[in-house]
Amino acid sequence: MKSLINTAVLAGVCACLTIGAAASAAETEKKVEFLPGDVKYTSNPASPAQSAVLYGDPSKEGLYVLRVRIPANTRLPVHTHPDQVRIVSILSGTLYFGYGEKFEESKLIAYGPGSFYKEPIGAAHYSWTKEGEVICDVIGVGPSTTNLVKQAAN
Repeated sequence: MKSLINTAVLAGVCACLTIGAAASAAETEKKVEFLPGDVKYTSNPASPAQSAVLYGDPSKEGLYVLRVRIPANTRLPVHTHPDQVRIVSILSGTLYFGYGEKFEESKLIAYGPGSFYKEPIGAAHYSWTKEGEVICDVIGVGPSTTNLVKQAAN
């Protein structure tokens, strides 16, 4: 009986230590949260799109989350990203998106609110917002950058 009690006490101590370690680890992890009004977009001189880093750092290795706002009637030229993973979720508006080395309106697919897609690594693609502003989240594993694809002269 004494052995059973000692085992139960030891199990309880181990459980408390495990819970304490988990709580301690959780306390050191930085809390990250954004309400819609908290998101602060920054401009990029090379693009009309604005972005806000919600988590991580896209320029470094590891997970990151961006909120991207693209103005109405904006054509983003053919480009690629080297990200290990790059996933896009459309929050508002309709993004017309296509793959290929040349911007071809006939290949655009309309992605409305709630749409989701994963870009293949290094795949050339382009987009157009046509009717209105688009807001989307980009979740990726960096480092990330945008590389324009040189277009042949017409």
